[in-house]
Amino acid sequence: MPPTTRPESSPEVFRPEFSRPVRIDDLPASGRSVAAAANEREREALARRFALAAVARLEVAGEVTAIRGGTVVRLSARLSAEVTETCVVTLAPLERRIEADFVRLYAAGGTAEARAGEEIFFDEEAEDIEPLVGNRIDAGEAAAEQLALELDPYPRAEGAALPPDAGVAAPPAEGRDDAQEAGEGRDRPFADLAGRGLRK
Repeated sequence: MPPTTRPESSPEVFRPEFSRPVRIDDLPASGRSVAAAANEREREALARRFALAAVARLEVAGEVTAIRGGTVVRLSARLSAEVTETCVVTLAPLERRIEADFVRLYAAGGTAEARAGEEIFFDEEAEDIEPLVGNRIDAGEAAAEQLALELDPYPRAEGAALPPDAGVAAPPAEGRDDAQEAGEGRDRPFADLAGRGLRK
């Protein structure tokens, strides 16, 4: 599979290919709508970042709201995309449409503390909280990261099979069954995406 590392403009600064900042220091009580579509240049850059043959369309639409007494910012959005992956067996192009709802939480320092008497709005164990820097979040980069999560790391055309001498997956370690292996994978949804260009 081709490399999928994030391109770096400099060792210290990363500039998102699809950046759509949303100001959050003056959010109305009803929240703020966000809707954006990547242009041709941005789509080409995202295709390079994620080692895709093409990104024909990428759109994000949703709402940005303040929760937990304004200490946490929530982005609730829908990603719509059309991409072309490459079969890892035949190298044939595979066109795919992606529709996915996602949520991102942001807080100063990447943590949120409940105030006395406040209702719990989310499960911090299940939802990562990203550090909030300045007075904006980037809905475009959040959509790009969600796109990475939706991609098949080993896309394969229908009916395509690896040759017999290509090797097989290693069996689970002794004393561990498939269910245990699968369970650990669910507990670490971002663990295998380091090569996908995700910002961490």
